[in-house]
Amino acid sequence: MAVPNAFDERSIPNLPGVERGDIDLNKTEPKTAVKTGRVQWIDFAKGIAILATILGHTADVGKTGSDVRALIFSFHMPLFFILSILTYRCSNSLEEYKMKQKKAAKHLLVPAVVVFAIATVIECVQDTTLLTQFEYWQGKLYTFIIGSGTSVEYSGISVAAFGIAWFFFALFIGRAIFDYIHLSMKEDSQILVVSMIVGAIGMIWGMLMQLPFSLDIALAIMPFFYWGYRMKRMDLTKSPLKKALIWGVIWIVTLMITVPDWEIRIYLELANRRYPLFPICFITAVAGTMCISELSVIFCKAKHLVKPIVFLGRNSLYLLCVHILDGNWESVWHVEGHQFHTALRRCVADIIVFLVVMLVLTAWKKIRRSIQTKKAQSCV
Repeated sequence: MAVPNAFDERSIPNLPGVERGDIDLNKTEPKTAVKTGRVQWIDFAKGIAILATILGHTADVGKTGSDVRALIFSFHMPLFFILSILTYRCSNSLEEYKMKQKKAAKHLLVPAVVVFAIATVIECVQDTTLLTQFEYWQGKLYTFIIGSGTSVEYSGISVAAFGIAWFFFALFIGRAIFDYIHLSMKEDSQILVVSMIVGAIGMIWGMLMQLPFSLDIALAIMPFFYWGYRMKRMDLTKSPLKKALIWGVIWIVTLMITVPDWEIRIYLELANRRYPLFPICFITAVAGTMCISELSVIFCKAKHLVKPIVFLGRNSLYLLCVHILDGNWESVWHVEGHQFHTALRRCVADIIVFLVVMLVLTAWKKIRRSIQTKKAQSCV
């Protein structure tokens, strides 16, 4: 089964809610500065972010590792949430909203279920005794329902981590909520106020009690969706170097404020519901996203040189799914005592598996297209 790219919904043809061009049909939907069709710098930014995700999940030892992890975690997931709205046209009617969410559930929740199922099958193949253990399947059910990126205690029950796949739940639920807010509000100022209030509720709720399917995170990230919505009016191609420097300074300064000591890891970490010195940590995330975006505009002037990164960004969901499962070939990429060497090997290993997956999916699409063509011809 082909898994669509949730990080780049524009790659899904004829999918309501991810129309190309972001044409404004609603008074509150801002006219976009993003051109029709593929936007290379967006794919490049996502490519950088997905590679940074792998690095951030690997290098975290000592001051250097902690600093690198803090830098990456300060922007990588917010970048995906922000850009997901930049390439999304909000609903203009309740009927359209329902249709979009139905499609989005298929294209965001199905990958989460598939990856979770694959991981479970692998565990059972490695230890067949798990098949008959009621506690194991009960634990798996709790893990899926809670959908937390980290292990938690929920109502006195220890629930194992759902892993990075929490992102799918948060993106689907969060974007659906933002789309409804946009549909219900008449003015941009109202959307801003409601987004901030909902975000604050999500953060407070998540720090007190983590909600099923990472709902509290979906609420907390509402300000990121609003910023992506506002980015539709921005033209990042004008003076990108100047703006990259300005955003870069804001990014680093605010990050240093929220992370004063590398031994005290208090940087923004959504999976752990860690929001240090809010709203400064959110300003850091936005500034980091804008800096990476402006730099992406600059790098994409060398069109041929950036193609590999653009390709990764264009298909970043596939690479994320591979990364979720890469613990199964840890012996290939792990090097004891060398975190950055390990990170490099992990990136290479994941990319190789990713390329194999892409080749298989491409072959399957060609076969399916050929079968459909033959059926159509036979009907004629």
